[in-house]
Parts: sequence; structure tokens; C-alpha cells
Amino acid sequence: MVRDGRRVQQRAGMLRVLWLFAAFDAVLLLDTGMLFPRESSSRELKELNGLWAFRADRSPSRNQGFQEAWYKSRLAETGPVIDMPVPASYNDITQDPTLRDFIGWVWYEREVVIPAHWIADGGTRVVLRVGSAHYYSVVVSRMSTSLSHSRLQKYVTPSP
Repeated sequence: MVRDGRRVQQRAGMLRVLWLFAAFDAVLLLDTGMLFPRESSSRELKELNGLWAFRADRSPSRNQGFQEAWYKSRLAETGPVIDMPVPASYNDITQDPTLRDFIGWVWYEREVVIPAHWIADGGTRVVLRVGSAHYYSVVVSRMSTSLSHSRLQKYVTPSP
């Protein structure tokens, strides 16, 4: 729902996931042997595929995003972003040869609505499964509701 140009948050928690990784030549295996999840009576799935805000750190040091703490605000507030489909290889999506051959940090951001009972239960284990990423990746989450009473805090800590 949109009012006065601002998104009105529902009772469910909002999670903005910022996914960034260095683009080199490897794959992150979060947990070897982990099977693909399947929906069941005891397991809910939340697909994160779709369009994500995307920005490559094109600074000379390739470290501007960390130095300026891009993760503390919306990615679009840090500079120009483009919509990037996930899953996809950003190297093959655009016609920009500098992005096709880019080596360095790239940033992805997506806002996700979390079902209220995931937070209210306090005992819900939430697993973020990243299907393919570089061997060195960073995931930052920003919750609009506190995780201080949730078991999720053991695994994902909100950024300040």
C-alpha cells in the first residue's frame, strides 16, 4: 500500500537484504550436502528470486561501498542502481562491457516482507540459502522489528 509516496509497513516485519560479493571465479558452498528445501506442512519457503537493486563498486579502490557504509542506507541513496534479475549472471545481463568484465565488489538489495508469525513465534528458524555466490560474500539484514527475542539473532544480526 502506498500513501504520500511512502511505503506503509504491514504488521509483518520488513527485511531488507543486502547481498554483495566480490566477482572473481569461485562459488560459495554455505553448507556442503545441504539439499534444496521443499515446502511441507512444517516448512515454509520464501522465494527471493526476482529483480534486485544492483550496483557495482567502480571506485578505484573497489572499496568505496564499505568505506562509505552503503549498507546503512538504501542502495539507491548511495548512487545509481539498476534492476538486476536474480538468479542471473550480472556479467551477461547488460550491454555495458565494463560491467561484463568487472572485477570487484557488487551490491544487491531487496526488500522482503517476512510473515509475522516468523517473528512472533520466537522459535522459528530462518535459513537464508544463497544458491550461487563468490567464495567470499557478505550478507547484511536490516530488520524494522527487533530480533532480540528471536532465535534468528544467533545466525543473523541486524546492522546498526
